[in-house]
Order: sequence, then structure tokens, then C-alpha cells
Amino acid sequence: MDFNQELNQKITLISNWLIENKIGTTEDKVEEIVWQILRCVVKHNIENDIHAIKEQLKQTPFIICEGNLWECLLEYFNNNNKYVAFFQDISELTPRGINTSPNACCGKFELLYRLLRPNSQQPKKGDIMDNGKIYELKGSEVRICDTELIGNEYKKKCTKLFEGHILGNTVKTGGLKGSNVYEIEKKQYKEHYKKEFEKDIQFSKKIIGEYLNENGWGSTDDEIEYIFENGIWNQDNMKKIILKKMFIKYKEKAEFDKMYIFGDGTNVKIISGPEELDKIQITDDYFRINQPNPVGWYIL
Repeated sequence: MDFNQELNQKITLISNWLIENKIGTTEDKVEEIVWQILRCVVKHNIENDIHAIKEQLKQTPFIICEGNLWECLLEYFNNNNKYVAFFQDISELTPRGINTSPNACCGKFELLYRLLRPNSQQPKKGDIMDNGKIYELKGSEVRICDTELIGNEYKKKCTKLFEGHILGNTVKTGGLKGSNVYEIEKKQYKEHYKKEFEKDIQFSKKIIGEYLNENGWGSTDDEIEYIFENGIWNQDNMKKIILKKMFIKYKEKAEFDKMYIFGDGTNVKIISGPEELDKIQITDDYFRINQPNPVGWYIL
């Protein structure tokens, strides 16, 4: 068999897989996705296994659940490491052929999900539709933002609230270098603001309530007590509450049912509502107070 004939057979094999799974809405998009998958197929030498993989996925649905995705796939494919390595490479692909618009680009794990779940679809809004539910898929460096609050507006509100009541922090770099600001959310200033807020706990409870309300996050008496657990201002508890408020807004706007946080695939987390956010940890802030970008948190 000559090279071109063998290549065309591989291309046809992968194209048919995509078409059967309704991945790619035009011939050009399917072709773009095929060329990305082809490298993985050749690398792992699975062109003769694609039919068996497709049939198993059709006959016995693979359930993507919390935990180690690769271990689950290894068990599902009867300890076939070659198949798992193939799907690990697929998880990293972000083909333009799956993009729904210039601003709605394919993320990591989306193509993997579509191949592992043959009946899943690409909805008009959101990442994946599966069994009538809309799922948001996230890889690593996940950021949850409050699209209604931008950094420079946040800075103005915090200055208005805290100036004259507590000592702020001095910006060390960037366009605001040398300025006195109130970045109470930043972990490097945790101890500074802990001392400031503990000078007058009752007043601090009041002003933190105003801080949450002013920034559009709202607050309850129980939440304020949680932030001042044991009479001590707890920045981590405050961040958890803000994250939950942001997640609620984000979920309502994006209109998804569940969020899958894949990370590197070794510890998948599935979040249906804010009450399940205790599964994740906040790794850093995205509060750029000199920029018109939405504020938010990086989570893992």
C-alpha cells in the first residue's frame, strides 16, 4: 500500500468517527479536527483499534465521574495503557474546528468528552450537552469571575468604604506603585488586615457587611459570623463566601447544570451548586484593581 493510500484510509477512519459523534459542523471543520487527532492515532498506533474503541463506547457508556479519570479509563479499557495514553493526548487538543465563535473557543478536555460520550452534543450555549444537561468543562488554571464587577470599580468602592477607618496597604509595583489601597482579598496582606479588623470587631463586622453588599455579593448575619469566626477576621472564610457569590452569578449567566473541573485529569471535580465548592481550593486572586477586567479567583 502506498503512502497516500494509507494516509487517506487513516483520515477516512477518523473522519467517520467524528461524523458519527456529530463533531464538526462543516467539512472544513471536520478536516481541521482530523489532522490534530491523526497525530495522536499514529503516535499510539491505534488505527486498527478505533472500531473496537467506538463500539465499546457505544455498547457500554463510559461515565465521567469524580476522581482519577485515567485510572477509570484504564479499568474501562481492561488495562490497555495504549488507549489511555491516546486519550490523555486527546485531552490536550483544542481544535479550532470545535469553536462556535471567535469568542467561544474549544477548551481542553472538550474533544475528549465528545469522543468518550458519543451521544453528547455541542449546545448553542455552553460547552457540552449530555442527556439534556448543559455542562461547563474546565481544565487547569480555572478562573471564576464576577462579570458585573471590574477591578478599578472595586478599588473605588473599597477606598470609599475603608478610608479613614483602617490602614490600607501600599502598592509595590505597576501603575499604582506607591499608592495606598485596600486589597483585603490578597493573601500577602492577610496578617495586616487581620490586625486592622480586630481593633474593633463589632465595627469591622458592620463594614465587611457593607463591603460585601456594595460589591454586589450580599451578606447574611451567619456569613458575617463565619468571616469573624471565634472573634477573629478570617480572610480564607471571606474568600470562600465571595467565591460562592461569584459562582452563583456565573452559573446563572452561563446557564449550565454542572461544572467539570478536570485539572490534569487525576482529580476530577464536579460542581453542581455553590454548596459543593468546598471540594475546591482558591489558589490565587484575580483582582486587578488598576484594570477594567472582571475580578475573580483562580481555583483548583
